[in-house]
Amino acid sequence: VDELHDRLGPDAVATALDEVTRVVQHAAERQGICFLASDIDADGGKFILTAGVPTAVEDDEGRMLRALRVVADAGTTLPIKIGVNRGHVFAGEIGARFRSTYTVMGDTVNVASRLEEQGVAGRIQISEATRMLLGEEFEWESRGAIDIGKDIDIGARESRPARWRDIWSAGHSTSGVSGVLAVDDLVAQT
Repeated sequence: VDELHDRLGPDAVATALDEVTRVVQHAAERQGICFLASDIDADGGKFILTAGVPTAVEDDEGRMLRALRVVADAGTTLPIKIGVNRGHVFAGEIGARFRSTYTVMGDTVNVASRLEEQGVAGRIQISEATRMLLGEEFEWESRGAIDIGKDIDIGARESRPARWRDIWSAGHSTSGVSGVLAVDDLVAQT
């Protein structure tokens, strides 16, 4: 982002951020997943997508991955890194009454964020546990064990975009799929 700003100015950055946001919104809408939050500022940027929260429907993992594959393959001006995990999340409104927001929190979201941080732009990195819930629609390349902090190593996989099958036929505890996308070096937490 800094390089784009230095080369082409703030309008180019605004246009690039708008492009990424529109791609993410369109992919989420098309697959029926929730575009839960976005946070773009000078220190970092992230998008949080959920499937199964606030409403669970069939094939949450597949819908999330199909949406994220579209985002990863979009060829946006700003590179995007993506991390995905599945598990229990705490979902609900947080904050003061005059400024509350609905969000998801917990280890599932934190692991998705750490997967994103250690990922590669244009690739989707998911936990091995999430991958095991998916059918044959996606093909994966092993990343082996990666350190996600808290002295925990998890198995991780990256999607292989060239071999993905294009099927357009991504206060309480609940189970859901959390996808965290980071835009370029806008990544503070994602």
